[in-house]
Amino acid sequence: MRKITITLEESLIEALSKTAMRTGLKKTQIIRDALKSHLANIQKEKLQKEWLKNNKSSIDAYNRHIKENGIFGEEFRTF
Repeated sequence: MRKITITLEESLIEALSKTAMRTGLKKTQIIRDALKSHLANIQKEKLQKEWLKNNKSSIDAYNRHIKENGIFGEEFRTF
């Protein structure tokens, strides 16, 4: 593990202190968990965008098929 220095807005420092007192967690642990969560979300969004890009032609083809032919069993739907 390495130490780093960060600069935060006063409002974030206050919120961090309140959260630490309320939860009993250390401020560093709260920051570490928040950063891990944020980085995981960024990675997830990147993967979602890549998946959509890689599957765009298939999705478009499926949507065209549904528009032209309708949904299988649509005549039996009661909603």
